[in-house]
Amino acid sequence: MLHPALLPQPEIDMKKAGLIVCIERTVLLLQKPLPCVASEAGSQELLAPVTLDELNPGTPINSICRVQGTVVGVDENTAFWWPACDQCGNGRLEQRPEDRGAFSCEDCSQLVTAPVLKRHLQVFLDCPSRPECRVKVKLLQHSISYLLRSAGGQDGSYEVKSVLGKEVELSCCFVQSATTHPASCIGLEEVQLLGAGASSEQGLWPWGL
Repeated sequence: MLHPALLPQPEIDMKKAGLIVCIERTVLLLQKPLPCVASEAGSQELLAPVTLDELNPGTPINSICRVQGTVVGVDENTAFWWPACDQCGNGRLEQRPEDRGAFSCEDCSQLVTAPVLKRHLQVFLDCPSRPECRVKVKLLQHSISYLLRSAGGQDGSYEVKSVLGKEVELSCCFVQSATTHPASCIGLEEVQLLGAGASSEQGLWPWGL
């Protein structure tokens, strides 16, 4: 199922174009069964996980791709963490002095005694497919957890040097921006495909963590 914004214009032949252009926050849901291009033997179904093209010099803005590279930096100016409800995942918590500073969840109205830490983290990658380009990626929560699983402290802090040099592969990223002046830079946001073959752990696969 495609978001209405993704539906092709009548004059566009999708078989010839060979691509889908996404707008920000678009959700892609792969229906099962998903027919492939029909052959002489008949139609087939896509049963395996979707593998996207790797980020390359021809990858356009508003498209999705996979990315692999080495972490060479962290955007410390935009990095932060917040407590979330361990029952429903809601981040809107209120501290209650009458309960010794414990948190209360506004959504499920439960007392949160063991809040879960969620983070906002953007990293810079050295990508073999774009060696002369600065690649910045906003990571999903599960990818952040993989990256920081041996680096973070109980108070949510971590040493930047502990994540530098980590080799990662992101299976699905949305291309938000691309600039060439004064330097070549690409801004990506990790996203998740839902549907046939998709996994809840789709995202970062660490090599050598």
